[in-house]
Amino acid sequence: GESIPYPQQWYLRLFFFVMPIIGLGLIVQGVINFGVMLFNKSAREDEWQVAIASTYKDHIIVAGIGRLGFRIVQQLLGSDEEVVGIEVNPESEFVQRVLDARVPVIFGDASHPDVLSQAGVHRADAVITCTENGMTNLGIALSARELKPDIRVVLRMFDHDMAQKVARGFDSPTAFSTSALAPPAFARAATRSDITHAFYVGDQLLNVS
Repeated sequence: GESIPYPQQWYLRLFFFVMPIIGLGLIVQGVINFGVMLFNKSAREDEWQVAIASTYKDHIIVAGIGRLGFRIVQQLLGSDEEVVGIEVNPESEFVQRVLDARVPVIFGDASHPDVLSQAGVHRADAVITCTENGMTNLGIALSARELKPDIRVVLRMFDHDMAQKVARGFDSPTAFSTSALAPPAFARAATRSDITHAFYVGDQLLNVS
């Protein structure tokens, strides 16, 4: 083909020399980005989990995939509910079990609005906070309500009196303070609005409305 004639104006001469350098830089950056995505398995998996969660609607978010969170997820799946998990520690021993159950897990601090948004809080029916820290759970609940004021909140609290105060002052969320009741009670509270307390008689779970 014909070569491009050398321009006479100084600014076109500058453009003549600079554009190939910029083009080469963009190509190199693209190759680097592709290489990072190709070899950074963790980044690819995180993006994949966010992509899966973006397809969910009317689901329940479980914040805290520890022993309790894992059992709550099991209860919800047994009730044919769709679930998205959030866990700050990717190395949690229960995360892989939840992933194996085909439940997407978003990795990050669930009290951060961007993490809740990745979990689809704007489209969710409820959020269950079940980390090992009561104040963290409260922070997650407040963030969720700021993003979606009508979302149903089920709180794990470690102090009975505090749980009752939070329930009264937080637009009546369900707050459970007894961890032994947690998996079935939390799961049912997230799906049935009439449950305000739950307890066992023997091995039979009773729900109080």
